[in-house]
Order: sequence, then C-alpha cells, then structure tokens
Amino acid sequence: MTDSIQLAESPAKRSTTTYIVEVKTSNVEGAGTDANVFLQMFDQYGLSGPILSLKKSTLHKNKFEQSFCDEFVFENQMKLGDISQVKIWHDNSGVMPAWHLAYVEVTDASTNLTYNFPCHKWLSTSLDGGLIVRMLPCVDRGYKRQSLAAHRLSTPFGLQYLTTEAGGKVMNVYLPTMEYVRDTAAACLQTEKTWLRDFLGEFLGTLFLVCIIDGAVAQLVLSKGTHSNFVQVCFACGMGITFGVYLSGNTSGGHINPAVTLVMVILGRTSWTMLPIYWLAQYLGGILGAAIVYFVYY
Repeated sequence: MTDSIQLAESPAKRSTTTYIVEVKTSNVEGAGTDANVFLQMFDQYGLSGPILSLKKSTLHKNKFEQSFCDEFVFENQMKLGDISQVKIWHDNSGVMPAWHLAYVEVTDASTNLTYNFPCHKWLSTSLDGGLIVRMLPCVDRGYKRQSLAAHRLSTPFGLQYLTTEAGGKVMNVYLPTMEYVRDTAAACLQTEKTWLRDFLGEFLGTLFLVCIIDGAVAQLVLSKGTHSNFVQVCFACGMGITFGVYLSGNTSGGHINPAVTLVMVILGRTSWTMLPIYWLAQYLGGILGAAIVYFVYY
C-alpha cells in the first residue's frame, strides 16, 4: 500500500515548469544597482520555490540599470500553485547598491499565466526604511502572457483586463486598478523627492568639502595666530573629502565635483537631465563655502 502511494505521488513531486521572470528597474535618478539580486516565489499554500539568482538577463548584458526591463528564464523549476507573493532582495554589494524597483512579473510557461508584483520602492540601507529585502504580494494574476513588446504596449502593470461584446464584436478593455493608481502616484512623488534630495546632497557635500579644505589652507596662509603646518592641512583636506563624500553619498552618490559628475553621466550612471542640477548645486555649495571662509579670515 505504501509503495503504491509513493508511486502515485512521485509524478506530482517531479512536476516541473519554466518560469520567466521580468524585472523592471524604475525610471528614477540613480535607480540602477550593481548588487547581486535574488528572488524567491511563494504560492497560495505557502510553499516556496528555491532561491533564484538573477544573474543573466536575456535582454541586457549590464542588467538592472535605470528604466531597464530585464528578463530571466529558469528552466526545470519545481512547479508551484498560483504565485501569491515573491521575496526579492540584493546583497548590498558593488559601488552603487541602492536599487529602485518598479515591479516584478512572473510567468509560468506551462500555463502561460503571468503574475504581477508592483514595488515602486528603494531596496537600500539608507532609503525607504533602510530595507534591502521586499515581500511583494500579487495584485494582478492569471492573464495570458503576450510577447514582451506587445505586453508593454497593451497591458501596463496593475490594469484590469476585461473582455466584452458590443455589436457582435469582441472588445478588450483595460481599467486601472486602485493599486495601479496608488503605485503610479507613489512613483511620481518618489521622483520629486529624489530630485530635491540629490540637489541638497550635492550642495551640502560640496559646502562641507570647500569649508574644510579652504579653511585649512587659510589657517596655514592667512592666520594671524597659530598657523597650521603642512601635515595638518593634508589631514584636513582628507577629512573634508571624506565627510563631503559621505554626506552626499547616501543621497546623490557623492559626486561633489563637476568632473566626476560628467564622467558618471558619460558612463551612464547618471542621466543627462540631472547634470545641470548637480553642477548648479556644486557651484552654489562651493561659492557659499568659500564665502564662509572669506568672512572668517578677512
């Protein structure tokens, strides 16, 4: 009896499928990540699949860049039921690990059903609560997967799909869900907050840097009292650079230099639209820092 039961259960245990995972990085300044990203799926019964490493995107060699949509294919995976939530995280490695995730979509190739998991949050140790792990519930499930290009054009995430008949013709209607409206508004607000935060980060970082370095040089050259020596000036310059970069590093990336900002733009780590904003912040921070030193020593 036991042997027959085991034989009956064995095929179910060996049931496998191919999962296609689509990951969208937000179109938010600095949204891309250099960290290693991992994913785990859970079905409606609480069963979990293995931890999947999102290493090789079928669409981009350099994955998880700002506004990129990456696709990962996992074959011969244990088949779950309806996927109710996913856990996604990164290891906080690399030069710029902070990541703004728009959404995750998972397609079961055996049923051609797609499940959507919106996020629109940072996975960062310093932003959005300091979390690099997110549990994302499914808000839209069960629709048939189209080609990736057609799906992006016709079925934005979080839209309800309805089929109706009018005048003998079948019509496809897409209605925005409350989740879609909420997540879209959150993404817009996050973009505005990021713009202001980055500007202030560059401004304060540059201000701090200029005040310390110029102040150290002024102490050596202009001071009427105790003068600094060469070692003290070098130490102050090092401290100024360290604290300036640290102050702005958690917000704008810690450029605090027009040349560094230009290089980051050329390398694709910062958008061209932010270049004048960063340069203006650096210029104003430098002018104010120099003015403070001037009024202290003259």
